[in-house]
Amino acid sequence: MVDIMAARRQLPEGVTGDCMHDEAAGVTVYAVSSLHQLLPKADVVFICTPGTAATVGLLGAAELALLPRSCHVVNVGRATAIDEDALWEWVNIDEGRRGSYAADVWWTEPPMSGDLTQHPISYLGKYDWPSLHNVVCSAHSGGGMGMAEQEHGRVRECMNVVEATMGKRSWPRAADLDAGY
Repeated sequence: MVDIMAARRQLPEGVTGDCMHDEAAGVTVYAVSSLHQLLPKADVVFICTPGTAATVGLLGAAELALLPRSCHVVNVGRATAIDEDALWEWVNIDEGRRGSYAADVWWTEPPMSGDLTQHPISYLGKYDWPSLHNVVCSAHSGGGMGMAEQEHGRVRECMNVVEATMGKRSWPRAADLDAGY
């Protein structure tokens, strides 16, 4: 059985307390003020936030320190939701950790035009993310939003990555660093 918990900026109008349970979706939604209580319970954290002033640095060193050692963090929102320096430290702490980080969003996005093979993978940020065994790098691609088949495919791909990081399957695709992705 999987407990799905979510945090959002504000709960819908009329909700009393700090959470609501959506029976149909099987999700308990908490106010973002409960984030520090939720993080120690997480096996996987999906970050799906927009890039706003309120979401910059949502997860910093203090929040990452609350995560269990085996937690997997997947960011498909905006890279700036996580402090890059704190995340680099977190993914490099060994201490028997089996956790990982996977993302298709980065602190510096690749150029919008031209030959991407001519741009080193350093556009991901200030660290060599692809060099780490517990980090999965993917190109940011938001096309097809609202198309059920595309969105279901993305969910399947996310679950493939989560299962791979948990050792339950092989990696769906490896990065080709020579090609730049």
